[in-house]
Amino acid sequence: MTLGTGFGGGIVSNKKLLIGDCICAAEVWTMSNRMDTEINNEEGISIRAVKRFYSEFAKISFNDVPEPKQIYEIAKGKLAGDSIAAEKAFKTMGNFLGDTIANLITITDGIIVIGGGISGAKDIIAPGIMEQFSHRFKTHAGGNIPRLTHQVYYLNDELQMAEFLKNESVEILVPGSDQKLYFNPKPKTGFVFSKYNTSDMINLGAYHFAVKNL
Repeated sequence: MTLGTGFGGGIVSNKKLLIGDCICAAEVWTMSNRMDTEINNEEGISIRAVKRFYSEFAKISFNDVPEPKQIYEIAKGKLAGDSIAAEKAFKTMGNFLGDTIANLITITDGIIVIGGGISGAKDIIAPGIMEQFSHRFKTHAGGNIPRLTHQVYYLNDELQMAEFLKNESVEILVPGSDQKLYFNPKPKTGFVFSKYNTSDMINLGAYHFAVKNL
């Protein structure tokens, strides 16, 4: 996923990019979300989204809102401004992103890699993402069920990465045979913010695309 002027994504399976029948696979920016059903994902996950959220929470005109980099510095107390509103703006964007990730995990069962300019604020975006994974859906019988079958880990966090890497598989016997295999009764996946900037990622993508086609 890329977080920047807009919100984009791609799905890679077996080292191949999923293109789709009309070259329109993984158009994540058009997805709807639980956070606000009146807007699409990009309106909640983008540069303008962070600025709009800060404008609302700080109660200032959108025209007076600085760029996300400055909003992040306000949140960290490095620039003057409403630090609480700034942190809440990124967390809210994280809520939108977390809702999207949760939906995609149910389909792909894979690692989510996040990049783009806004991802530099990962430390205050991640809490909003994680919040969505612990949501529970209500049932008509009056109970509730977990949103996800997986345990999702924030892989930029050393402690969570260590938990993710723990081997909790058990050996089981395939019924009706002598074959044994390993099974993890606790499905795991994770999301990680890339250490590469946008230009690096574009260059790497172009390189691998060229090598594949040579």
